[in-house]
Amino acid sequence: MGKREKAPSTYAASILDWRAKQIDDPVKRLKFLREASARAAGIERNLPRHRKIALSGAAVLAAGLIGVLVMPRLSSMMRKPDDQVLAAARLDAGRMTAAADRVPDVWLVEKKDQYEVYSNGLRIESVGAVNEAPRRFLPLDRKHPETWKKSAARTNYQTTPVGIVYHTTESDVLPFEREQNNNLKRLADNVLSYVRNIRAYHYLVDRFGRVHRVVAEESIANHAGWSVWADRESVYVNLNQSFLAISFEAQTRPHDGSETINAAQIHAARVLTDMLRNKYKIRGENCTTHAQVSVNPDNWLIGAHTDWSTNFPYEEMGLPVNYATPIPAITIFGFSYDPVYVKVSEARLWRGLLLADDEIRQQAGARNLKPALYKALLNQRYRETVEALALK
Repeated sequence: MGKREKAPSTYAASILDWRAKQIDDPVKRLKFLREASARAAGIERNLPRHRKIALSGAAVLAAGLIGVLVMPRLSSMMRKPDDQVLAAARLDAGRMTAAADRVPDVWLVEKKDQYEVYSNGLRIESVGAVNEAPRRFLPLDRKHPETWKKSAARTNYQTTPVGIVYHTTESDVLPFEREQNNNLKRLADNVLSYVRNIRAYHYLVDRFGRVHRVVAEESIANHAGWSVWADRESVYVNLNQSFLAISFEAQTRPHDGSETINAAQIHAARVLTDMLRNKYKIRGENCTTHAQVSVNPDNWLIGAHTDWSTNFPYEEMGLPVNYATPIPAITIFGFSYDPVYVKVSEARLWRGLLLADDEIRQQAGARNLKPALYKALLNQRYRETVEALALK
């Protein structure tokens, strides 16, 4: 019989124990563990029954860690987590890779000026969609960064999108109730008009589950700005050019404590994602969230934007859980993160951060360099890459 996988609660206990080990003072360490348990108990008591069922060790861990992350630069000061924690995180990353290339078959059934209908039930409202500059980008060979400067001289730019970035509008939301129907429609129309004016996304999924085309797929949308992602072969810098954008009319953390998005939005986004993945042969590993790709070159921190830093329904969308992916901006270009980023995230995303930190340590060790110096060299690689590609 093979070795059994650890339950989520066991994984959370392991990572919580790892976090406690960062505290040298035994009194403070004990206080941390007691407060973590108290917060978790408080959260569970205040949840409705259906939310309690879903409360895993990851949520318990989140409750404890958020209150104690007060270091000025967490990623540069953390001690190495134990092998048990890293093994669990790598297991999640392995599940992600295994599911990465399963793409459903979807085809266009009917196309009119006002809408399109697809074989999986997807309907796209296309009235008012705009065209912008055509996309053109150069994927960078992940295994050979020494070629990146020369790549900029190539003329065979790629024009087919290779991935999807998921966003939230972070606009005002009202209770999703029958009595609010007219107000909900008004807000949806206002949000659609706004994002269309600024060419913010390719698609908007409103709170009724309607899919609106905002910017044509072959055009650039202004959705990602300074950003980094990578798959097994290629690295992508500034994803406006290379990735499509799907945004939900929603807040990542609704102020009233309600769910981020509703069932209609999840269904609509899934059939939309299936269509786009089939049409452009997009890998599951290249379907990711804005919080995972956003970077700030001024302070070398990831998470300049934090929409979908938590709660993105990867499984419900038929996608691998990319929160377990080591963040490419860290491992490839040496970016860091701070307590603010950790505070708005949750345990599944922290696994990707832990793996990224561990990868940096291993890469630095293989070169007989301290991690801080190695990250500085990776920062320089980013500067040179951006300059060579003439990215703005």
